[in-house]
Amino acid sequence: MDNVNKILFDVDGTITKTMERQEQWFKYWAKKNNVVWPHQSFDEFLISYNASLALGGAQKIYDDLGLPCNMEDRNHFVWKAFEDFNVENSPELYPQMEMVIKTLVKMKNSFGKEIRLGINTSNSAKTVYSDLKKYGIFDYFDFLITADTLKYIAGERKVEDLKKPNNFSVGLALKLWGCYPEEMIFVGDTLDDLKSSLVTNKKRVITVGALYGYEGEKLKRGAELGDIVDEEKIKLTFDHFIQKPTDLLKLVKSEYGFRF
Repeated sequence: MDNVNKILFDVDGTITKTMERQEQWFKYWAKKNNVVWPHQSFDEFLISYNASLALGGAQKIYDDLGLPCNMEDRNHFVWKAFEDFNVENSPELYPQMEMVIKTLVKMKNSFGKEIRLGINTSNSAKTVYSDLKKYGIFDYFDFLITADTLKYIAGERKVEDLKKPNNFSVGLALKLWGCYPEEMIFVGDTLDDLKSSLVTNKKRVITVGALYGYEGEKLKRGAELGDIVDEEKIKLTFDHFIQKPTDLLKLVKSEYGFRF
């Protein structure tokens, strides 16, 4: 455990609030399209959102709200609108997240190793940069792996194929840090984050499930992936769970020997 000193973060639902942000976006897009908002409260929106998501994914959420969107067409005008929305409306950080990020980089283990931080998100570089810069935490990360990173490497047509749950971005983080899977922690809030942690047929990075994020308690169910070599299902579970951001500080102290 003394070699563990790299922490890779997802953004939406892990560093920044997700569901409140989703409601804000859909209200924004409804207003842009002169569509009357049908929900009277956030809780009502959340029930409807999850029901639509379960039945037909993100596309059905737009369809049920009567909002224009084509999830399969990256040139559809909804994507440009979403980019503009993200720049104009920065998301909130989860409570004490700024303190957690700034504290992590000050901690050391018994060998004097410091913690290094990185970002792995499917969002655009412009969005992530503006969000992290606004809250003064951008400079604490060694790199940002974003949708733009994948586009640069693989081209426009392959971007969606390389996003999580594909393990490409996590593998890229390992290469950028020059470390082994067992030396890196990946903090995420979805089962897609968990699936992406399996960087080879037998090896995966250490995973931390943020139960305060988008998929919540669903993370405890784990996920299954097909083994390409053995043609068997591999059951994946998170190595650790955290109920709030400050729990991550307790985790790296108790499990991986880091101190202030």
